[in-house]
Amino acid sequence: MSTVYTGRERLREKLFALILTQHRRWGTVLMPYMLERMPGREYHSLGEALSPFPNSITLAGLDNEEKETVRLVNEYSDRNLFKLFSKHRNVKEFLDNVAESEFGSLIKPYIESRICQCLQIALIEEIPVYLQKTGISSLHYEDRLTINPEEAKPAFRFERVPGETSYSLVIESAGRPVRLRGLNVEILSNKPCIVRAGHDIHFIADIEGSKLNPSLPVTG
Repeated sequence: MSTVYTGRERLREKLFALILTQHRRWGTVLMPYMLERMPGREYHSLGEALSPFPNSITLAGLDNEEKETVRLVNEYSDRNLFKLFSKHRNVKEFLDNVAESEFGSLIKPYIESRICQCLQIALIEEIPVYLQKTGISSLHYEDRLTINPEEAKPAFRFERVPGETSYSLVIESAGRPVRLRGLNVEILSNKPCIVRAGHDIHFIADIEGSKLNPSLPVTG
């Protein structure tokens, strides 16, 4: 959704988008923003954040699908996670002391399920998704991520030599290998498996993200 607002001196374009960014405790998460672009500029700037306290007037101007992504993201706001999973006295204490076992078994899957739903909506509704560089508030064309509409699938290739058997994992989409080698790869969701490889996001069937680790030979 893109809207143009008239100011006293110039026009300002606003665009709803999902931003892939880093949370200090939870790692990679999606955040909903209204991006802004001034006339003559080729890049957007982070404008209004719609988490954890979205403005009701801004929400009223969004499409239903955009509102749904905002709702999903705010289900893993720090305060909501505190209410759901914590016995600590306050949010700060929760963030500072949450156990890794609790994060891995409860909180991380909860967050990843919402990220998965948001990306599915973004794919269908063509909601832009951007990768934010650390400490940078401007978003350029090359920061936009592409969600592959074709579900990828894993294939294991075995090679036997005298006294040894080795294997490699190949990820294929629409009959073609998905390039992973040489790219910055991160797992956005373990189950279902969603991977960001460079500026492409892939939904991968029939495998958990934990199987795609640096110690496993992955070709492509």
